[in-house]
Amino acid sequence: MVIAADGATSVLMNNGITPDIIVTDLDGNMDDEAKANELGAIMVVHAHGDNIDALGEELPRLKRVIGTTQSNPLTMSIILGDLLMVTGAFLLQRKWEQKSITLIGFDFKDTNVTPLKKKKLVWAERLIDMINL
Repeated sequence: MVIAADGATSVLMNNGITPDIIVTDLDGNMDDEAKANELGAIMVVHAHGDNIDALGEELPRLKRVIGTTQSNPLTMSIILGDLLMVTGAFLLQRKWEQKSITLIGFDFKDTNVTPLKKKKLVWAERLIDMINL
């Protein structure tokens, strides 16, 4: 089973791999995500305070959508945003007892990101390290 988190979808699609599941808050390459969805990928869409416009624009073009959100406290979903997608993808793979998880197109040490994104990457790495694989 191949589970992609947002931007990893484009990396996979560019290498001829269609993910089985895409965990997204709709800020990746939506043309690639929609094409993967047309080819059978299930979309796990995370709604949060920063993507309300994207939900209205992108959801109508998608099929096989599972919606998620974090609402207690609401500020957590706004602050963490796509961090929840990355850990969510890991938790999905753990639920299905996959023997290995490979991160493709993801860099915890990316220096070309905003300060907020840098914080998200630190927390993503911490949370993933806490998952006993």
